Amino acid sequence: MNFVFINPVSKNMYDEKELNRFISAEGFEIVECKTDWIKKVIDKYKQRVSSVNKTVMDMRCPSAVQLVKNSFPNLDVIYPPIEPILIHCAEEISRNYGDKGNIFITTPCKSLAVYGNALKLQNTVFVTWNDFARKLDCSLQKTILRKSPIPPGFFSPLKVKTKKVFNHKYSCHPLSLIKINFEQVCRRQFRDPWCLNIRKYRHLFYNSQAYPCFFQRNDLRLF
Repeated sequence: MNFVFINPVSKNMYDEKELNRFISAEGFEIVECKTDWIKKVIDKYKQRVSSVNKTVMDMRCPSAVQLVKNSFPNLDVIYPPIEPILIHCAEEISRNYGDKGNIFITTPCKSLAVYGNALKLQNTVFVTWNDFARKLDCSLQKTILRKSPIPPGFFSPLKVKTKKVFNHKYSCHPLSLIKINFEQVCRRQFRDPWCLNIRKYRHLFYNSQAYPCFFQRNDLRLF
């Protein structure tokens, strides 16, 4: 039996009924998580932020985290061991279906696919949705997303100060120390179709808060 988890970003690009029929015809069963991992991940950040008096890094994007680490090796921040939401979903699905067949976890980017495959979950393969769809020769009509399926304000429940690494002029300036052209950063560091087409999809990135945030307590400054 072949199981597939379709990430929310990719799923929202298609008509749900057409996508389900196509996936079923290709011999896959679509599986979902039962746990509300969005809430659980937020709670993990809340617990971490409340327990320290230092700046905490948003760990949802592996490539973005690595970019900050490489750019600021001496940065005095905490990198909490909190995995991205999709990884939590994949681990649950692997526990529930790993002994029943092959599992394919589709990701919106290559970074998460690489991160997931390194975990070596039971009978589980992480693959970008683009690669998965290409292998199945998927020709379904795509819908241009006008807003992110991941709602903005992800960390609002924490009620703490945050700093984001982007601004409305599409430039990335981690910690305001240097300014880096956002598209150049994406091409050099992320090397992903979503990032390479940042002009086309920029409304998604800026609405979804997909890039790192820095959480601050007690008005602690980053620099």
